[in-house]
Formats: sequence, C-alpha cells, structure tokens
Amino acid sequence: MSWVKETQEENIRSGVLNYYRYSVESNFHVAHAKNIAASLCRHEIVCNIDADCFIDERMVENLKSIFSAPRRFMSRAEDRSGAIDFSTWGCIACRKEDFIAVGGYNEMMIGYGHDDVDLKNRLLKLGLEMAGWESSLVKGIRHGDRCVFYEEKDALKTMENNTRIAKLSPFVANERKDWGKAVLMRNFTDRIATSCGRQHKSILLTLY
Repeated sequence: MSWVKETQEENIRSGVLNYYRYSVESNFHVAHAKNIAASLCRHEIVCNIDADCFIDERMVENLKSIFSAPRRFMSRAEDRSGAIDFSTWGCIACRKEDFIAVGGYNEMMIGYGHDDVDLKNRLLKLGLEMAGWESSLVKGIRHGDRCVFYEEKDALKTMENNTRIAKLSPFVANERKDWGKAVLMRNFTDRIATSCGRQHKSILLTLY
C-alpha cells in the first residue's frame, strides 16, 4: 500500500489508476478476490491476469481483436505449435455477461486450486469457444510455495476438495448468493460497496 501511495499518486489523481483495498479476510480467498475484481469492471470484457504473470503492451489490442467475434473466451498462452504454457493457466478473459451467467468463480472453493478450471468448464458448457493467447503476450513468473498465506497449506488436499465442490455446481456457481460482495477502500479516501450477485453495480459511500 505504501508503494502505491509513494509512486502512483499522480496516476490516481488523473484517473489513470483506481486503487482498491480489501482487508477483511485473514486468509486469501482466491475465488472471492477475483469476483470482487470482476464486480468493479465497467466494460464488456472481464480479464483476470494472475499476480504471477505479466503481459505485453499489445495485450489490449489483442483482446479487442479476439472479442470482435461472438461466443468465445480466452485462457492460457500457447505458442505457434499449440504447446500450452501452464504457468498462465489462470489468465482468463470473457465477456462480463457470460461471467455473470455462469456465476463467476465458485466462492465455496477455499485456497488455491481448480477455481480457474471450474470457471472454464462452465463457460464451455455455456457454449463458448475457448481460445489461447499468443505466448509472447502473457508469461508466467516462476516462484516458490503458493500456499503460505492459505489456511490449508496442503495444495494437493485443497485441489481435491475444490474439485469435489465443482461437481456440486456444474453449470452455475454461487446460485442464490450475493457473490463478489465486499466493502473496499478506493484510492485511500472512499469506501465502495460492490457485488456481482444481486446488485450488479457498485454504490459509492463517501467517508467524511
């Protein structure tokens, strides 16, 4: 947070950057975090780039081209031979209306594992075509243990649990739930209430 204050003040003031902070949960709930981010999207395309990936400056233009055609979504990078870069497996882009239609990321899943596969499966069942990014546009960053901030430290156990949870909601996740719900601090001064579930839009609550 201090880095953002020190280096991004001008971008925040000019509107280039909006900085949101959520500090309620003690352990990182990946599905909920990604749904919160999607709830803040005010444009047609929702795009998740995992924190352990980085993108090329041509990515936005590539997305515009890909989504000029209907009924598709983007996931993972692949080279010209079709080889998949699995470190980019969680990088997903789709139309927001499709994301809402399948219920976003399943918030019953806790910790890391299978949340991205589950979302892709439901988008495919919606009748969408899955396409891959060019490998030059998105790349993964190699790193160590992902589970240090999760309540459950056993990644394999978490994956198994989340795979079972996915079978309970094969078409639509988070049914009858106000998912992606959170109260966030925006740009250090405003409080935002947001959700993907029942509200479908954010409400601005100014702090005095």
